[in-house]
Amino acid sequence: MGHRDFTVQDRYTTNKPVSWDRFFSGQLDRFGVTELRTPDASPTQRALTDGIAVLWIQRQEDGTAIALSDDCNDVSRILSAIEDCFAVTWGLDDF
Repeated sequence: MGHRDFTVQDRYTTNKPVSWDRFFSGQLDRFGVTELRTPDASPTQRALTDGIAVLWIQRQEDGTAIALSDDCNDVSRILSAIEDCFAVTWGLDDF
């Protein structure tokens, strides 16, 4: 498995913790968001897609997740689906 290196990125965090496993449990399918199978995925980084944009989800040491985007694509549909599915809001993290 690979590992995606992010050099230029937006880093998003939720207003309350969401377990890493929930992002890849199939719950987002009903919102048109699925896991993107890619060789760049790793045990701590996997990607979600709405069929157009790609949003990387990174597992944190505590089992929660943050979202990373380094591509010039509009990830707002994916972020909105996660908000609706898990009843959270996103914020851009100044790291």
